[in-house]
Amino acid sequence: MKNLIRKLFLCSIISLLLPSIVWSQAGSTTPVLDSRTRKQIVENIIRHLQTKYVVPEKVKDIEAALRTKLQNGGYDKIETTSQFASALTQDLRTAGSDLHLFVVYDPALEKALLAAPPTPSVKLQELPPSAERLVEMRESNYDFHKLELLRGNIGYLDLRSFVDLD
Repeated sequence: MKNLIRKLFLCSIISLLLPSIVWSQAGSTTPVLDSRTRKQIVENIIRHLQTKYVVPEKVKDIEAALRTKLQNGGYDKIETTSQFASALTQDLRTAGSDLHLFVVYDPALEKALLAAPPTPSVKLQELPPSAERLVEMRESNYDFHKLELLRGNIGYLDLRSFVDLD
């Protein structure tokens, strides 16, 4: 169950890069990262870890590792979102000793987040599931796979994720 919760938390890390990316002024569709944006992304990841990570005692170590690398210029030569996501993934996994941690960049999700009306009381914007995603969740039975009563009156619930429909 702890691993399931970790995986669910980690899926939400995907959204961390999105609102902070700066697009180049030349009209290119390739995101460009500057030092301010990299710092903002790291701060968002740390804030998300502080509020949602299931192993709170590891957050200080992860935070220290990310801040130290950022302050020492360890991310300065990184200019693409995919390289930055890979570097952050490696640093999160190393500092947290947790291979479930990862960061990815999703341009479609970024556009949706930027188009959504801001929610003043929420620091990290989230989106409700799309109509297509609702159909996918319904078709997968909301990741509920199996319920079984085992010998000894032990209940077994195979639930692959927690679906938030709000």
